[in-house]
Amino acid sequence: MHRNAKRTLAAALALALAAGTITAPAPADAAGKPKLSKSSLTLKAGKKATVRIKNVKAKQVKKLTVKTSAKKTATVKKNGKTAFTVTAKKKGSATITAGVKVGKKTTNLKLPVKVTGGSPSGTQQPPAPAVTTPASTPAAPSTNPPAGTTVPGTPETPPPVPPSSLAPTAEPLTDYLETFEGADGSGDLGDWHVRCAEDSETKLELSEDAHEGNYAALVTGREKSWNGLEIELTDRIQPGAKYRATFYAKIPEGYSFRKVDLRLSGGTIYSDEEDDADYENYPPDKNQKIVPGEWTEISEEFVVSEYFHQYNLYVETFGYDTAPFLIDDFHIELVQPAAEYDPSLQSIKEAYAPYIPVMGVAVNFGQVMNEKTLAFIKHHFNSITMGNEMKISAMLSKEETLTLDEAEKLGYVVSEAYKKCEDNKDVDGNVIVPKISFEQAEKVLAKAKENGLKVRVHSPFWHSQMPQHFFTKNYTPYKDMPEKPSDNRDRYTDKETMYTREEMYMQTLLKHIIDGGYEDTVTALDVVNEYLHMNFKPLDKYRNYWECIFGGKDMKSPYVKKAFAAADEYLRACGKRDKISLMYNDFSTYDEVNEVIELISNINAKDDQNPSGNKLCDGIGMQSHVRLETKAEAYENAIKAFDAAGFEIQITELDVDSHTGTSEITEADKTKAWEANAKKYAEIMDVILRQKDAGANITQVTVWGITDASSWLQDSAPLLFGATVADKKPSFDAFINAALNFKK
Repeated sequence: MHRNAKRTLAAALALALAAGTITAPAPADAAGKPKLSKSSLTLKAGKKATVRIKNVKAKQVKKLTVKTSAKKTATVKKNGKTAFTVTAKKKGSATITAGVKVGKKTTNLKLPVKVTGGSPSGTQQPPAPAVTTPASTPAAPSTNPPAGTTVPGTPETPPPVPPSSLAPTAEPLTDYLETFEGADGSGDLGDWHVRCAEDSETKLELSEDAHEGNYAALVTGREKSWNGLEIELTDRIQPGAKYRATFYAKIPEGYSFRKVDLRLSGGTIYSDEEDDADYENYPPDKNQKIVPGEWTEISEEFVVSEYFHQYNLYVETFGYDTAPFLIDDFHIELVQPAAEYDPSLQSIKEAYAPYIPVMGVAVNFGQVMNEKTLAFIKHHFNSITMGNEMKISAMLSKEETLTLDEAEKLGYVVSEAYKKCEDNKDVDGNVIVPKISFEQAEKVLAKAKENGLKVRVHSPFWHSQMPQHFFTKNYTPYKDMPEKPSDNRDRYTDKETMYTREEMYMQTLLKHIIDGGYEDTVTALDVVNEYLHMNFKPLDKYRNYWECIFGGKDMKSPYVKKAFAAADEYLRACGKRDKISLMYNDFSTYDEVNEVIELISNINAKDDQNPSGNKLCDGIGMQSHVRLETKAEAYENAIKAFDAAGFEIQITELDVDSHTGTSEITEADKTKAWEANAKKYAEIMDVILRQKDAGANITQVTVWGITDASSWLQDSAPLLFGATVADKKPSFDAFINAALNFKK
């Protein structure tokens, strides 16, 4: 997914020029010395101001960083690469520092900010009570008139704000309509702006080719699928609430595109700090086709993330389509306020306490950081697994390296063998180490420890979602990907170097956990994920770079074994081996029992990588993405076989595909699907409980998500709660009753 860019300055610049407040800089091809458009800033509390970087173009700026000296006084957010927005919080003074990198030089620009008394952020006078706005009602008047228009004298008493206004308010957004007509009918883009403008020539402008009325919004000059238009709703949309967005879209006449897949999505950014700015989609990506010359109605309901630092709703396209498109009559309405969970419900962890000591759930960063959602998690579970945030793809998300001295000062574990490998050095022969981003994982671990939750770490090594530079010579990133990774094998390092990198990453991760005091919080690591299903896929995100170095699947799995050996060695050296289970995690294990046993037996075999014959892999993480056709007998036989092989067994990714699909279904079909879902949960949990009672070493069960709305299989309604944590499904009752009614 691509990180949101903020509002372009075109409209604001035009308005400022019209008002005579600033002077347009002379165009220049070469970058001049960066300057700020303001030398100082005075704002009332609750107000915002945009400051731009002068004398440089967005394409010339390699990187823009912004920070404030006093977050309680004023905060700052980037708007692409050539602007930032300052928000006044409370009375006082602050200094904003903007670091503008052009070429190899970074210029630090200082902006003094003074905040005077006024309405604090988010406490402006709310609009009149929201009412449903008919589709023909004009949009709320913009606070800025279109450039070039004559502004009449300001009335003594300003007109009331219409209920469809998107002005920030203490009340949650309930109803909003943008028709792009403007207050006086002369057209206005309102709060909409170009998405990801800094890397394209994308433009957003008014068009007279409207669905209704005189104007629509037109996006042109698109170079990437994500170049579209967006609106920031951070201070207005209600976290955890359910909304419906409806609008009309089409491709303008005269274009050769026969159809385009359009997407409405919501970008959720969890932090304003780059190393912590995880990004998710609510609503998730869903393609809807539009065609030239014909308006298509697009409507979608979605639940907003429970927690975010910034929330943008945007429209883009899928794939390589760069056709211009129009949108009009964009309507957002509240369907259901954020729901509270019912604390009187039987606790899952308490129901299973006599049988399964650890009952967990998969979560994302935002859910852990939201206090209400965290309360729900703590009521029902005593363990969490991060779906993505602790994968190596997140930890090595930045293609940056550290010097050896920098890495060792930060506590990285770098072996002598690592230092000797030429591919672990830069062009000058200096040892380098990839930067590992611990910031978000640290926050999760600290929050878990503070709240008495255990953590499963998922998952250091996988064949999918691996950062490419982890495998290349000198950690060189490549943007020009061949059709297959094997077409450029000379880019990638050798086996021995790769072993040293595995060891460095695994042992540095464990050192961070132990040095942070989390050895009693982290109970397990999915050291390697899905090796038995390693494959090749064409998209960069899913490419199997291991294959470029080690070739195809090998049941003796030398690099898989190396990952376990590195983890085992470090934990034993620290005297913590009994604290953390080292697991192999995979799906369809109940259909591939013999292959799982062979692989883990090879990992634990005595050889050059395991000369002491230690049990390197403790057992199997049984991903249980169960389908309605999954046979309970096969599932039970797998547990018996794994137990007989001496494996610890953890049920790691439990959900049940209800076969509801992506199409509209009737209430009767939904009821039938949910009943089948509940029945299958009851069958699987009964198997787990009976095998546990029979002596199987089942130590954990983890449900793979909180609600259907946040599930990776949300269209299949696979979990115990539906749209929200208040939407208890029959599967919850079946899950609970399996434990409450279990008879030994």
